[in-house]
Amino acid sequence: MKSKGEQRTDTRSQIIGGGVVGLSIAHRLSQQSPSSSSVLIERHSSLGTETSSRNSEVIHAGIYYGRDTLKTRLCLRGRQLLYEFCERHGVPHRRTGKWIVAQNDAQRRELERLHAHCADIGVPVRWVPEREVRGGGEGASSVTAETLVNAAGLGGVAVYNMVVPAALRKRLYFAKGNYFSYSASRPRVSRLVYPAPNPGAAGLGTHLTLDMGGRIRFGPDIEWVDSPDNLAVGRERLEQAVHEIKLYLPGVDETCLEPDYAGIRPKLSYKGAGQAGKNFNDFVVRMEDGYHGWVNCLGIESPGLTSSLAIGERVGELFYGRKVS
Repeated sequence: MKSKGEQRTDTRSQIIGGGVVGLSIAHRLSQQSPSSSSVLIERHSSLGTETSSRNSEVIHAGIYYGRDTLKTRLCLRGRQLLYEFCERHGVPHRRTGKWIVAQNDAQRRELERLHAHCADIGVPVRWVPEREVRGGGEGASSVTAETLVNAAGLGGVAVYNMVVPAALRKRLYFAKGNYFSYSASRPRVSRLVYPAPNPGAAGLGTHLTLDMGGRIRFGPDIEWVDSPDNLAVGRERLEQAVHEIKLYLPGVDETCLEPDYAGIRPKLSYKGAGQAGKNFNDFVVRMEDGYHGWVNCLGIESPGLTSSLAIGERVGELFYGRKVS
């Protein structure tokens, strides 16, 4: 099918989609009919950039579907072909095996049903005895201690909420800080440059810093995000950064600024202040009432790195009541 004015291309086959499935089809067709041509049509500039490259990286066993379904039949056959392909072409892979773990009686019954299903479709499985689980080192482990310090950073509130009752649970907010590299040789500076304090602001402003090589970098700014995994620095942040930088460094060459990297600050309240003022968020380093021997370190954002040794000292004081030299 073609429209008037289109350039015609005649091929034996056209495959829409350059993911792993489309590529596999094109590969198979080229093997079956070497003299004919196939065209692979992909909307992106690179192959396999969607689901094919965002997955669990597992070669599946094909045991979770009905005996006569395509999912079962194609997965079982595909697994065999994929292992052969990887071995033939030197594609890195491992046959790791898999443990399926039941946590209660209902799940145990489901495992028994699955075990029978595997026998029916010819997938080798076996029950794993407890001694093998423990001996193999992959079972659940426990550690006992007299004291516990929660210094899990971005995961600290999640750990805290695992223990305390619902009424005491906290929510963590993520303040992303974007940084921007600077490639110009001017201004020549030998020290850090910060904007004037803004009481109640969530950070200290997009300031000028120097790395160990003397290279200038600006940041961090403040961008409230929903996930600590949101670490990409978008160019849309650059315009605002330029405005803030020029308030205290008007001679900066904005054409030499580029997005660099980002970090996440854990905040205990939304738009919580990073400096003195309204809604100020202080560090939380405390022994929890009712939980003897449990210290929580929450909301440890900037200047957490600088404060780290002193935080360790404070925790020692909470446990032992005195400074340790």
